[in-house]
Amino acid sequence: MYKIRDYLVEEGCKVAVIGGTQNGRPLFPGVEGPPVAYIVEAVEDLAITGSSTIIFVPQNCLPQAYNAALRIVVERLCR
Repeated sequence: MYKIRDYLVEEGCKVAVIGGTQNGRPLFPGVEGPPVAYIVEAVEDLAITGSSTIIFVPQNCLPQAYNAALRIVVERLCR
């Protein structure tokens, strides 16, 4: 999650919520308050199983989020 955050910031997107699932339960480290409850409820409705990464960004940051995710995939494939 921290690598994704770092890549998003490098790409110019400084507003993002990054979390994931652990055993199907959504986790958003460092984010608290009522908005997280809504996000967790929405993610639980997706019935995601296993482990995953979830990135929420403003619409104007979609290209940066895509670039950050692509960099991580390429990095893992090219090791």
